[in-house]
This record gives sequence, C-alpha cells and structure tokens, in this order.
Amino acid sequence: MRVEYSPTVRGRRLIREIERLRHDSGLSMEAAAQQLGWSLSKLYRLENGRSRISTDDLADMLDLYGVRSPRREALIQLGRDARRRGWWTAYTDIFTGSFISMEAEAASIRVNAHVMPGILQTPAYAHDVIRRTRPAITAEDAERRVAARTARQDALFSRPDPPEVHVILDEAVLRRQVGGPAVYVEAADEVDRFSLAWTYLVSQALDPAESAAMIRSIAKEQA
Repeated sequence: MRVEYSPTVRGRRLIREIERLRHDSGLSMEAAAQQLGWSLSKLYRLENGRSRISTDDLADMLDLYGVRSPRREALIQLGRDARRRGWWTAYTDIFTGSFISMEAEAASIRVNAHVMPGILQTPAYAHDVIRRTRPAITAEDAERRVAARTARQDALFSRPDPPEVHVILDEAVLRRQVGGPAVYVEAADEVDRFSLAWTYLVSQALDPAESAAMIRSIAKEQA
C-alpha cells in the first residue's frame, strides 16, 4: 500500500514558493515539466505536496526559474529543513492528520476547551483520562499515549521560540476530579449525605418531558 507524503509547514511554504516562481517566470506546468525533462505528473505531485522535493530537483527548478543568490540559498535551506523528520513521526499511530506538524511551528495557539488540553496535562492526569475514556486499552498502549503527550509538550515548550498559548478553560474542568481510588460508601450517615445530594440534583433537573423538549429545541438551533 502506498503511503501518501504529507508535507510539513516548511514543506508547504516551499511548495508555495516554487509554484509562485514558476508563475512569475511565465511558464505553464506543461512547459516547465518539458524544459526540466520531467513528466507532467512529477511536477504536479511536487507542486501539490504529493511527493517530497529532493535537493537536486529543487536546484533544477531554481535554475529554470532564474533564482539567484541569496534567495537561492535560502530556498535550498528551506528545502533541507522541510525534509527533517519531526519528533511526531515516532507516534504516527497516535497523532493523525497534519495538525501536529502545524502546531510544532505555530507562533500562537488558542484553545477553547471543556477538558484539559493535552498540551497542559500532567503525566498522571493524562494517564487517568486515557484509562477512563478507553477502558479496553492495554497498560502498554496507555503508557505510550502518555509518552506521546509528554513528547508533544517537551517539543512545543522547549523550542527556542515557544508559541504564545492562550487557553479559555471551562470552570468545570478545574472542579472535576480526575483519578484517585474508587470509593464505596457504606456508613449510614455517608449514604444519607449522598442520597440527600442526589435528591437535590433530581429536584433541580428537568423532568423527562421537559428534557426531551429542550433537546429538540437545541437540535433545531443547531440545524
């Protein structure tokens, strides 16, 4: 099975540059491919991020488009940087899509969260969240996911130019307990206290008919 190449942020920047250079030189994709001695499909895949741009191919395109120093050296260095493997490649089974590579180079990150964001979770918190939301997961897989989140934090915040992170966090996240031992209430006074709390919650909640009406109303608002 062929694995599709997914360019990094630097790779996307390089793609935009070479496409713009071709346009500026007045060459169509067909004419450029012909002068480069390539198939049209090869140039198409390079300009659309379907294939990785090698140093030799980049140099040939820069020659054709008449790019001179120092811009030429800057683009070649950009190409080298784009080919570097990111830390997340060791966790491709956990992180899917391209958001991690974008996050890795972001200057600013904004999060509106109803759960504690992964980039702010401690290992213990992450472990409990993973085990509770994925009860069938093995201990080994849980530890690997925790390691992936830790690696993500380390890579993000140990950068020479770490991003500015803004988080709007639901208050419930701070009040919701995660982890800790399971507690079985047996003493009569404790049972009475929890029963009273449950009765209060039931008295404040909508009855089944009112709940159904509210759900239908919200569904209409979201439609």
